[in-house]
Amino acid sequence: MINKFPYFPFKITTLWALIFMFASCSKREEFVFEKQIFETATYLDCNPVDCAIIEIRLVQLLNDTKVGNQINRTLETKACEFLTIEENSTTTSIETAMISFNKLYTDIVEAFPEETPPYEALLDSEVQFQNAQLASVLLNTYSFTGGAHGNTTTMLLNFDLSTGRLISIDNLVKDTKAFSQYVEKKFRSTYTIPSQKGINSTGFSFDNDQFSLPEHIGFTNNEIILHYNHYEISSYADGPVVLKIDKAEAADYFDFNILE
Repeated sequence: MINKFPYFPFKITTLWALIFMFASCSKREEFVFEKQIFETATYLDCNPVDCAIIEIRLVQLLNDTKVGNQINRTLETKACEFLTIEENSTTTSIETAMISFNKLYTDIVEAFPEETPPYEALLDSEVQFQNAQLASVLLNTYSFTGGAHGNTTTMLLNFDLSTGRLISIDNLVKDTKAFSQYVEKKFRSTYTIPSQKGINSTGFSFDNDQFSLPEHIGFTNNEIILHYNHYEISSYADGPVVLKIDKAEAADYFDFNILE
């Protein structure tokens, strides 16, 4: 299978674990993330060539704690939202969402057997960074449900390890306006946009020609990742736009410790 994800390929192994440890007060607590695999051949009652191609590789915490369960529920919900095409769906089971996605495909194949190419839904995930306060998780998705091309999306999710809750950008950053102004200077420098000209003067498509932060901000060990998906500020042909900033340089803008 051709790898369609921008950051990392699918692994051959079906299970692998990432073990992180952090200090909490005077004791050490161990958090174990394991990648769980949901795929067509295992969860759907049909020959793979007759079904949609579905591979969900989702990191999950093995810890049966309030924090662990909260994080797992959020990750599972994101996977279900990716698989679910129907509006206003409340599906929270990945297996149920897979069955629904496949039924949509088989129903269309039955109606138009000669005109329907195989549908695909691929998701891979990785814990990019974790310290005592937060965990930053990357989700890469690719879907194809007909049309000229598939759709690739990156999600960067930051979890508060004291509660398990997803951290919004407004709660992640101390002063969103100040941080946005700082990032805009970095953005202009990286993409050679003169300060006296509009942010869209070189071909970007920010709303109202005003700079804005992306929907997804995450972290690696050394960098802050600001990821604009297709259509946020660029066309599909131009691809996603990614800005990377040294963490040590910008750590003071955040309400959480983003360093090791």
